[in-house]
Order: sequence, then C-alpha cells, then structure tokens
Amino acid sequence: MHKEIINASKMTSVHPGQMTPIRFGDKAKLYENGQEVNTRLSCSEDDLSPAGGGTMYGIHSTSGNVCPVARDKSFILKNSIGSVTIMDLDTKTTTKKLTYPLPYINRIYYGYAQSVESRRYSCCQDFK
Repeated sequence: MHKEIINASKMTSVHPGQMTPIRFGDKAKLYENGQEVNTRLSCSEDDLSPAGGGTMYGIHSTSGNVCPVARDKSFILKNSIGSVTIMDLDTKTTTKKLTYPLPYINRIYYGYAQSVESRRYSCCQDFK
C-alpha cells in the first residue's frame, strides 16, 4: 500500500477545477512473490505506464521515444490500484473501491474543489 499526503498548500496552489496528477509511478511500492522489489523499468513517469514502469507498446505516449515494454500481465495486475482512500482532515475518511484494477498508476489526479460556483440561467421566459 502506498500513502501520498497532499497538504493544504498544494491544494490551494492550483486553480479551482484544475486537476494535478499524483504520479505514483516512481513512488508506489511494488511487490513480486510477496517481496518488495525496488527495480523499475524506465519511462515510469509516462501517463500510460503501468505498475513497474515501461509502456505497453514500448513507445512513450507523449515524446514517442523508445521505452522498455512493460512487465508481464500478472505483475501489473498484482500491483495495480484497487481502491483509493481520501482522508479529509475536516470530515471522515472516504474509500472508493474501483470496479476494475487500475494498472496505469499515474492516472490518479486531485483537484481543488473548495469553491462556490454561481450561475445565472436565462431562457425564453422568466421563472417565477
């Protein structure tokens, strides 16, 4: 299990509604045969890099550079994200169990949502 702490200064430095990636690719603990492994393939910072680094087709998704092909399917599935827990200091802990394992561990984002949106709608007639 990996724990990432996002403090208030990180949350308020982004604009409301802006999403920021957490990038677990270089941080998350990986396990093989019940033992923690520290070796990662290169390109683990790629948005579409599965657990353990590399890419599925050996090509970096944005630069087009050559990357190693990702590890085997069983390793990726065992190290995929199964649930996300959010602990708000003001409220209670919320855990969301994902419907399917998320192998692309750089695809978790957080956003600053503490804003009030005010809209005025107009139509063909006044609402009374």
